[in-house]
Amino acid sequence: MVAPLAAADVSVSFDGLTALSNVTLEVSRGRVTGLIGPNGAGKTTLLKVIAGTVKPSEGEVKSEGMRIDGRSPEDSARLGVSMAPEGREVFTSLTVDENLRAGVGMRADRDQAARDLEEVCTTFPMLCARRESPAGALSGGQCNRGRVGDAFHASLNHDSQIRDSGY
Repeated sequence: MVAPLAAADVSVSFDGLTALSNVTLEVSRGRVTGLIGPNGAGKTTLLKVIAGTVKPSEGEVKSEGMRIDGRSPEDSARLGVSMAPEGREVFTSLTVDENLRAGVGMRADRDQAARDLEEVCTTFPMLCARRESPAGALSGGQCNRGRVGDAFHASLNHDSQIRDSGY
């Protein structure tokens, strides 16, 4: 059986410094997998490689057996891999609703996207209650929920959601 998400022998260097060296990870279907380690160990770098925001210098990342490393984050999201990064990563000048809808533009199935948005609101009712509020007015915890909602909503099939720290 093909793993929904797998990274094999992934290496990353920044300006000649090795951030990751031959890292392998396989995420099984229906399981929650955690990366635990000290600051600077490369956890976020690996997540960024999987999400498509950092290109590996070696190795490969596959989703459902299809190679996704080197693709754009938008392409990865279309394939069902989405990431909620660490920190208050929201568009502060937009409303909560506009932030949640930001990923919909890449979705081909608008009806399913609308159903997914309602599912986000069911999961995080506070976000629905504050849909017209400026996203910049959300607390840190509310921003975290919003980022998870964004990642969930942007994903086509929700198979691989990547969440960095703070959850």
